[in-house]
Amino acid sequence: MIPIGGKMATNDDFVVQAQKVHEMGLDLLDTAAKSNKISQANQNNFKKIYMDFVDIINKQQKLLNIVTGRMLEQKDIIQSKLDKLTESTTSFAEVVKEERRVHRSRSRPRDKKNTVLIYSKDETDSIKVKDKVQNVINPSKLKIGIRNVKNIKKGILIECNNDEEIKRLTDEIERNEILKDTCEIRQPTKFNPKIIIYRVSEDMDVKEGLVKLKEQNVELEEAVLTREYLQKTRNGTNWIISIDPKSFFKILKTGKINYGWQRHSVREYLKVKQCFKCYKFGHLAKVCRNITDDKILCSKCGQEGHKYRECRNEAKCLNCTNSASKTFNCGFLNLNHARSASSCLETDALKRNLDLMCLNEPYYYQGTISGCPKGYNQISSNRDPRTAIFIRNSIDCIRISVERDLIALSINWNNMEYIIVCVYCSPSENLDNNIIKLETICTCNPNKRTIIFGDFNAKSSAWSPRPTDLRGRVVLEFINKMDIVIENSSDSLATYSCEKGESWIDLTLSKNIDRNLVNSWQVHSDITASDHRLITYSLCEGFSQVHRRIIWKIENLKLIDFKLEISKLVGNYSEKAISRGNLDEILSSFCHELTLICKKCKVKKTSKKWKSAIWWTKSLEAERSRIRALRKRFQACTESAERVSRRIFFKKEFMKKLANGDYLENYGECRDFIIKSHFPLVPVADDFVINYDDNGTYPEFTVNEVERCIGKMKRGKAPGEDGFSLEIIEEIFYADKDWFVEIFNYCLRFGYFPKIWKEARIVLIPKANKDLTVFESYRPICLLAIWGKILDKLITHRLVDHLETNNLLNERQNLDRERERMREKIWAQYLHLKQ
Repeated sequence: MIPIGGKMATNDDFVVQAQKVHEMGLDLLDTAAKSNKISQANQNNFKKIYMDFVDIINKQQKLLNIVTGRMLEQKDIIQSKLDKLTESTTSFAEVVKEERRVHRSRSRPRDKKNTVLIYSKDETDSIKVKDKVQNVINPSKLKIGIRNVKNIKKGILIECNNDEEIKRLTDEIERNEILKDTCEIRQPTKFNPKIIIYRVSEDMDVKEGLVKLKEQNVELEEAVLTREYLQKTRNGTNWIISIDPKSFFKILKTGKINYGWQRHSVREYLKVKQCFKCYKFGHLAKVCRNITDDKILCSKCGQEGHKYRECRNEAKCLNCTNSASKTFNCGFLNLNHARSASSCLETDALKRNLDLMCLNEPYYYQGTISGCPKGYNQISSNRDPRTAIFIRNSIDCIRISVERDLIALSINWNNMEYIIVCVYCSPSENLDNNIIKLETICTCNPNKRTIIFGDFNAKSSAWSPRPTDLRGRVVLEFINKMDIVIENSSDSLATYSCEKGESWIDLTLSKNIDRNLVNSWQVHSDITASDHRLITYSLCEGFSQVHRRIIWKIENLKLIDFKLEISKLVGNYSEKAISRGNLDEILSSFCHELTLICKKCKVKKTSKKWKSAIWWTKSLEAERSRIRALRKRFQACTESAERVSRRIFFKKEFMKKLANGDYLENYGECRDFIIKSHFPLVPVADDFVINYDDNGTYPEFTVNEVERCIGKMKRGKAPGEDGFSLEIIEEIFYADKDWFVEIFNYCLRFGYFPKIWKEARIVLIPKANKDLTVFESYRPICLLAIWGKILDKLITHRLVDHLETNNLLNERQNLDRERERMREKIWAQYLHLKQ
């Protein structure tokens, strides 16, 4: 209570009385200043103390209002619970009698929210509007329970318990002298649903069209139609129109709408916010924080550095991959002992969410390596290290070897063991010591997933556009010997770039890693403050769509359309210049566009009605009944001891059917084990050298020779990974015979067999009456591309003809000879034995 004029001010008039006290205090200060009873310094101090006191009173009053409102809300909740307790209980018959319909439609009933919107006419900040309203309005005086207060654009949203409290609050704001002129009250309105009318003629006016829609459609006689916007298409214009809910449901039942002499399709229009920078949902590109403006993200595969039109990768949903998969992100960088590069590295590791960073030539000062981010463990040698690894604290790791130039770790990610190796090979030192150490690690872990990051300072055409040098040959021998996959791409950015030039000397190698796990390998163009570029390598293990190979057959295509498209495609590619460097790229691009043509010309099959299963027999029906009866007995057991005994009995019977020994349960591990058992590694001798005769001339393939080879090939054979049957390849040959034969002649001239023709699809066929838990029970068949088979047969025919013509084969060599020669040999042997 505050005494004013001999009276006590009540709580209800607190705000008014506080304003009067504030004015009286200011008047008192003015009169004291005029009478010169108080000095200027004391006046300023007193004013400051007085204003602080007033601010404290305002804040306390604001908190008091909030507490009072929440207490009233809790009071209402407690009262409602007490009312439920005093209500009479309903019987089971009354509950069953009531309709328990589950609302499954889009417009199911929802709890009504009692809200009001308050905007300020002079303030644009929602926080200032909130403070102004809370300082003036007292909820306890109005007996209002404030359930929620939210900040909105240029105002606030207030939620109360019911409509009566909302009305009391709005009346108080309109009566208040401070708020009525500065604040504006609005009621929240719901948006009307939208419909889209497809392919309307462009010459029709929208305003007149809305009137015609009401006149021609009974469902829209009382409708409220408003034009939103238009979408122009090749076949007309799509109209997006907002409509009232009642008419919306009426028109959606028909699915069609009359307009003039046409009848158009109508659907509900739902627009989802999507960013066209990162291609995620929920925000727009102008407010995107996931990717910077200087980067380009492909909408097809989700990788950086190229656009959709330039993409040659398989289509992949970026949102599905990121939301339902586990990703292991690795980074590799040679810091070149630069301190500034270490600070940039810390930013890159956090920005790209790297789980592991392998470093070469780190900045080492006073026994520590700088640049290790918070939450990472640092692994390096204690004596002037040239390699280091930063790994997250959450990832378990075991140190296999920690040396100055090589670090090997065993980590556990996604319940699988990985061997991570970071190696540095100095250009002034020999490679042999590091290669021997890498061979030892790979030999000791033959079946484990291995990833090797290293600066080998070696050049080779296998991972760069540069020719192979001596160090590159040594690295290639190690890669071929240990069956290692090179993750580097020859068409990527240079991993080393400085004023002297560019080079591709930083390598990423992998072993025993399925290609479906590899999410991306990329060289980034960001500034690293070093002469090397950052390399990222990520593995993604989660749910993945099974890539089902499509076999393209000529009888499943529209023949005339297919021949027209093939002639255009071959005509475009016949004008391109072909060299040894771009042969693989041209063939891959040609196969990709050929696949698109096959999809375009595919004959659409009508869906057949489901027929009853002919394999279902009476014995299967009896077995199903028996299994159901046993399951019911087991589920009917009430005693726990009996359930346990039956479960143990079932496990014993099940174990009798299993063989003893360890089994591989993972599909990928089983597949890799069977393939490695059938295709073991062949050790390559280091001193094995092949001498080629570069001066030799070889006659080119002719059209008749290729046509004869295609004619002798068997029809109906399974194609390779590309899925193109012999008939498809034959159509390409007849579209342009000269270009088709010229491709093979380029291969002959370059002495090069394209990589895309060497990729085989391995099919494991189980042998009859064999134990399928043993790898010998499977017969592997390698399916190669038809183009590769044709080139192989052409070379084989040339070789056989050369050997037969010059009598270079042994006289006793009868196997794999031509039939006529075999018959002569067998007949001569028969006559010899007869004599």
